[in-house]
Amino acid sequence: MPFWGRQKKYASDSYPQQGHIENYAQLVAGVILFFNLLFLPPVQLLRTSSFLLALLIPLLLTAVFLWFTRCPGGIGFLIVMSFSVFLLAMDIVTLILRLAIGHIPFWWGLLWNGFLPAVLITLGYLAIGYWRACKLYTTHYSLSTKKQLPGGRLRIVQLSDMHPGASLKRKDIPGLADRIQALNPDMIVLTGDIFDENVDHETFASYCKMLGELHAPYGKWYVYGNHDIKRYWNAPSYTKEDLEEQLKKGDIRILEDESALAGPGEEIRITGRKDWILNGGSRLNTRELIPPSPLYTVVLDHEPRDLKDVAATGADLILSGHTHGGQVWPLGWLAHRVMHINEQRYGLDVLPGGCASIVSGGVGTWGYPIRTEGRSEIVCVDITEEG
Repeated sequence: MPFWGRQKKYASDSYPQQGHIENYAQLVAGVILFFNLLFLPPVQLLRTSSFLLALLIPLLLTAVFLWFTRCPGGIGFLIVMSFSVFLLAMDIVTLILRLAIGHIPFWWGLLWNGFLPAVLITLGYLAIGYWRACKLYTTHYSLSTKKQLPGGRLRIVQLSDMHPGASLKRKDIPGLADRIQALNPDMIVLTGDIFDENVDHETFASYCKMLGELHAPYGKWYVYGNHDIKRYWNAPSYTKEDLEEQLKKGDIRILEDESALAGPGEEIRITGRKDWILNGGSRLNTRELIPPSPLYTVVLDHEPRDLKDVAATGADLILSGHTHGGQVWPLGWLAHRVMHINEQRYGLDVLPGGCASIVSGGVGTWGYPIRTEGRSEIVCVDITEEG
């Protein structure tokens, strides 16, 4: 099914952007597109014969463009929004040229006053974004602790935001499994949005099988993300019960506001938080969930929230995802810097008290196989015990 045909299955009552952020974006894009279409040479020629037709055609073309944006998770939305941004940039260039030399240069007019450059830049932007989405990195972090670790060391491999079906396909499973297992993880943690509501059943089953076959002596641990359990999709191919059954078969333990002990001598405490979005903000507070402990404590939370509160409990490491490292510039940057949606966008940060917080860019991408910010990655964290 084409990406732009999926919107009918979105649960509009639970999709938070539906009717809000993307509607404002569509309005702005519509104005930019209509204005530029009005001044296209073919449309300008029509003015001499039919002024009404010269208005109607840009209006209809704008409506066609906006039709492709009706699904915020579709590639059509991304294409039109990207094109509108670059078209606006070309309008600014046109204005600067007019102010600088008093007229529009002939060569700029031949390019339809920036319309054709905007098309070419958009195509290049999306092509680079596709290449970057499909290129998978392994990102290594090295930490140390004064707390006891089994054998004096611990290697954690974090998988987050896989969203199979967009940039990750079934054909990618063998290579992905080999790369994960080649890291020889002591522990594998899955920090949410491992699945997406719109994934087909065959892909869902194949990735469940792959995860179940991975080996980690200190266990495989899972916390839900906001997409794992059909929050935004009216007709998912699997239920929560299906997911839990598959994870249980694969010896993967789900943690929902609970802690468990891991390691040969139970030297590690791992705590998984309920997802804040999935549960409408209803979950145990950090002090209820993470009492002080002499054990090395790893906290899994899909979204990077309450980071300073978690650090204040004496936890040693927080592993999160959700942000995709921005995924599409400048939306990710605006969400973090302007709207303050996420406390940490990407990478390693050391919090007060020495707690390390790592936010993964995600193994895959959401919605479409495009990434123009951040990178697709497997995260490998090596912790060593200080002598």
